[in-house]
Amino acid sequence: MCWLSLLSRVPSKEPQPIVDRNGLIVAHIAGAPQDTTYDEEAKDLFRIIIEESNPNTFSKGELNHKRGSFPAVNFGFTLPNGFKHPINLENSHHEEKIRRISGCPGFRRVSAFQNAAFEFWNPGVYRYQKSRVEQLLAHDPELRRTTPKTIFPTTACNFRNVCCYKHRDTQNCPFGWCAITALGDFDHTLGGHLVLWELKLIIEFPHGYTIFIPSATITHSNIPVVDGDVRVSITQYCAGSVFRYVDNGFRTDRALREADKERYETSQALKDRMWKMSLGLLSTVQDLKTGKCPVVPLFQ
Repeated sequence: MCWLSLLSRVPSKEPQPIVDRNGLIVAHIAGAPQDTTYDEEAKDLFRIIIEESNPNTFSKGELNHKRGSFPAVNFGFTLPNGFKHPINLENSHHEEKIRRISGCPGFRRVSAFQNAAFEFWNPGVYRYQKSRVEQLLAHDPELRRTTPKTIFPTTACNFRNVCCYKHRDTQNCPFGWCAITALGDFDHTLGGHLVLWELKLIIEFPHGYTIFIPSATITHSNIPVVDGDVRVSITQYCAGSVFRYVDNGFRTDRALREADKERYETSQALKDRMWKMSLGLLSTVQDLKTGKCPVVPLFQ
């Protein structure tokens, strides 16, 4: 028996929030701006990504990884496991690729739309993330954003032909939203769909459209595009370790435990209640209509 349902048989550029039984917006189909210049710039970004997609320029780990068998490069900044502080991701052998992609007007336009839609449809989580990212950048000005005002520390450029395995991005913030924008020359009714397994949804995902999901919490994958079609994507996200580092007074959990055991134990106790706090950050459609915004906690 098929338990998956198809959401939006004929996609609209109008936004379509995905809500839980209590009306909380847990994911969101943002669609695309109704602007012909956006379409043109998104197509130009797609062209540049394809021009930079030569498989011979990627390492084995970049070609085959837990998310799928397609080239992928991450840039921006993050806090990897085992590091004492956040770092800029160094991609010296991809410097020209990243320069062309991040410097493209289409990339900046996509990033701006992702940030604006995130702020409108999930203002509580947006403000939570923005406050911590801006505190971190003030603390360490050497960290580099991928665009001047983005609140997403890290960008993943997924080159041809993107079809993600069934997975969760467990290093990301559990309640944070990951912004995914599909680009390409493909028939979205035949392939490229986004599958959200726990929600039992298959979502058509056309070129230029953006969808937000809590990628650490919801298992997701893609349906392959048909032979001859081409699909790539731009994904922006934030590792949970970045938030923890800021909330720990710009220290990792290990450094905090060694320097201030009492504060460490307090922070661990707070983590046990994070699920309740995170639900409190989410909004309903009615909240957005009335201008109600969740209170963003500060744990420092």
